[in-house]
Amino acid sequence: MTAAQVAGALPYEPPADLATPRRVFELVLRRDPCAYCAVRPSSRRAAKRYTVDHVEPRSQGGPNTIDNLVGACPTCNRAKGSHSLLLFLLWRGEAVDAGQA
Repeated sequence: MTAAQVAGALPYEPPADLATPRRVFELVLRRDPCAYCAVRPSSRRAAKRYTVDHVEPRSQGGPNTIDNLVGACPTCNRAKGSHSLLLFLLWRGEAVDAGQA
């Protein structure tokens, strides 16, 4: 179940002209700083190295939809690899117990 489904929102349906994977990736990269370290590319050259990451990895059944895609710097994307977001945050020491939040 996605966050949008939990909140009762309708799933995001991109307009037909945005449905191409390349266009969706461009929009994600323009929209997001690195989702894991919050750094924005400092130049056009650096922006070209930014990647799109699947928050829930495709290898673990994650969808290839815009609500599962975030911009990520190459360092964070390599470090996360095909791990779940929770495992990645635990590895970095950033996961918070739900009872503490």
